[in-house]
Amino acid sequence: MAHLNDEELLVSWRRYGDKSEHEDSCQLCQSRRHTLLEVVTSVLPEPTQEPSLTATQILSRLASREHTLKVISRRQIAGVAIALMLSSLALLSPSLQKPILPAPVQMAATSLPFASSRVMVEWSPGHKMGKIFASQLKVIPNSVLEVWLIKDRKHVPVAIIPLSSHDETVMFAVPKKARNAEAIGITLEHSPNMPKPTGPRVFYHKFH
Repeated sequence: MAHLNDEELLVSWRRYGDKSEHEDSCQLCQSRRHTLLEVVTSVLPEPTQEPSLTATQILSRLASREHTLKVISRRQIAGVAIALMLSSLALLSPSLQKPILPAPVQMAATSLPFASSRVMVEWSPGHKMGKIFASQLKVIPNSVLEVWLIKDRKHVPVAIIPLSSHDETVMFAVPKKARNAEAIGITLEHSPNMPKPTGPRVFYHKFH
């Protein structure tokens, strides 16, 4: 007669005492199961039971919970109000709404197809914001112009200029690592947003 192993005995216990026919008639398996249960229950945590709550206590807990939620909601509303106030101040303040930019400088064309184009940059080392104005750009299908700040031959992308027959003005934010750049370059890209330029440089300006 094949006896049940420990796993089978514990499985039958986990099934709410649904014993197999063999276990019902086998004293050896019953004894082993009893030993296993003693070991298992000795390592289980002690059961905890909260005292019974009266209806008054339940209502009191609910009232306290609602009060806490109201306090949190008031704080959230206050936070939103402060944020709106700060944003309105930013809109009212010309210095915050329109950063003061350096005088525009014309970038030199370094590619013959863009020789008749005009690109002006308003940025100098140390500034957090910049602006580029481009006109008379040559339209090249599936291509854009990408703006890079350059220092020690390392290029940091800051903006994309679409190639169109219309004038283009692009504002850009300068990451902290690029604010001491020595030069600015613009490349013709078929695959923009890459870690470094993949196309030819078409405009360039070095800051003195």
